Amino acid sequence: MIRSLYRSTCLLGFVTLIMPTPSSAETLEDAVLYAIKNHPLVMAAQASEKAAVQSVKEEKSRYYPTASVGLGFGRVFADNTTTRGLSVTRGTGYSWYGDGTASINQTVYDWSATDNSVSAAKFRRNSADASLDNQQSSIAFQAAQAYIQVLRSQILMQQAQAHLTAMKSFRDRIQTLVSDGGGDRSELTRADDIVLLADNALNQYTTDHTVALANYIEIIGREPDGDLSNPDINLQRLPNAIDEAISLAIKMHPQMKMAQSEANAAYYEKEKEEANLLPNLNAELSYTKRDQRDLIGGESEDRRALLRMNWDISFGGAELASQRRAEQLEKEAAQNYEAQKRTIARDIRVAWASHNLAQKQHTNEQDRYKTVQNTYGTFKEQYEGGQKSILELMIAEDQSFAVQQNLINARYREMESAYALMSVIGLPITTHNDGAS
Repeated sequence: MIRSLYRSTCLLGFVTLIMPTPSSAETLEDAVLYAIKNHPLVMAAQASEKAAVQSVKEEKSRYYPTASVGLGFGRVFADNTTTRGLSVTRGTGYSWYGDGTASINQTVYDWSATDNSVSAAKFRRNSADASLDNQQSSIAFQAAQAYIQVLRSQILMQQAQAHLTAMKSFRDRIQTLVSDGGGDRSELTRADDIVLLADNALNQYTTDHTVALANYIEIIGREPDGDLSNPDINLQRLPNAIDEAISLAIKMHPQMKMAQSEANAAYYEKEKEEANLLPNLNAELSYTKRDQRDLIGGESEDRRALLRMNWDISFGGAELASQRRAEQLEKEAAQNYEAQKRTIARDIRVAWASHNLAQKQHTNEQDRYKTVQNTYGTFKEQYEGGQKSILELMIAEDQSFAVQQNLINARYREMESAYALMSVIGLPITTHNDGAS
């Protein structure tokens, strides 16, 4: 049942409610594509993803040597064995002083600390990629919702305007009968009440349309570019069963990919901290040139090629604390992944049930509308035959309008529920969204 396509038509009477698709219409796909290309949250996620790419390059740079250059110039004072041996006055000396140093350092062995840092950075980048996909998916779903709400409110507003005009016409006819002495004044009072309710409905739908437009502008970033058209929703990509949908979401939903990448990154961060507990072996090439008066030591050169072991141990236990912290962060990330699986499964079950309910309600509203239309047709025939009053015909048409509104709402709720189900599974809202994400 969940993979059945939406019914292309409801009833002949309902088809008149659906706006035509003009050549200048803005489709749902157009609106979604514009939103995911221009929304600030998407651009922020893109910046974060680009930053994560640079983090990988930063960590990879540790595989390569580092160069250091230093220059110094100034005036120095010395009082040492050299000056005391060469100076016959005070045993001290002054001199202009200059030196230059250059060195190259290369890590030879660090117990795979660099490898683990690079792996962690790569998984952080994967997480940022998934975060971008998730943000695009979220904006796409919100854009689809906003589009449908504007479309729904516009149709309801148009129908409410037509209904108010019809109710006023009925009321005027009853007024004429009362004025001519052939009508009941209580029927006129009832007709006035129906007109007021119709006016309230129009005011409500007008406000709803204004709110829907505000939401559309907020999420899309601009007003609708032309008339809106009813989207064609293809549900063939949806799984046949709820368990299949959950399995698919665990594999492909961006939030699951984010959680998995964060768990992997935390693992390699822990491995890096464990490696930092051990000594590092580095190679060093250096050259130093110093120029000063012979009185305080004279010129000198120093050239070195060394293997140097560094082992930094804090008496306060900083390294051990970092390693233990990384262990706990790994456990946290692993549990977050498991929690995310539960959240995704819950969201799919809720969206699945909501979509099934929306489908059933849409079918029921179609049947109700058909019944009411048949009833209204019978009332109209009876009115023309003198068996029903004009007020009864007015009430019948008012009831038909109410069922008509329920049918419109049911139809667009079904659309929204379909997009919601796609979103929680991780399927793209539109075919355009495939390329965008």
